Amino acid sequence: MQEAKAHELLLNLLEDPVDYPKHLEAHSGSIIMSAVYSYGAARRDDHMINIVKMSIDVLKDANMVLLGIFSAFPSLFRLPSWLPGMSPKRLAHLSKKLSADLLDAPFTYTECGLATGSISPCLVADHLLELDEGDSDLVRQKKAVQESAATACVAGTETVGM
Repeated sequence: MQEAKAHELLLNLLEDPVDYPKHLEAHSGSIIMSAVYSYGAARRDDHMINIVKMSIDVLKDANMVLLGIFSAFPSLFRLPSWLPGMSPKRLAHLSKKLSADLLDAPFTYTECGLATGSISPCLVADHLLELDEGDSDLVRQKKAVQESAATACVAGTETVGM
């Protein structure tokens, strides 16, 4: 798998050497997506890799000082988003949507592939197969697998963040 991804990286670098940071990020993202979700990312502009990238970018753009102020004074969220200094409120909606997409889209892809038998071994599939259907904590365990996989995916993609 890594050898094939390395060939894709080399092809991308040969075709468009100027965008090497984007190619490196897509390369690391495609490897981690394959290992975690058994997802074969497209060589360029893959939808799921873009979701991860946008999620990371939104978190990077968040002003932690402003977020701290909003956490201390939650009533500030009642102010209109067009006011100066209300960027956390504007980012909150986008961040919520991206987080939901990041959690759900790749996990659903792997679940569907597991149901049809078209998925190769990966972290999510292995853990889903180990879950006991009769367990009362099944929903919580699935959620834990889903969140762990998303965390690994973001961490693996961000390793080459430029």
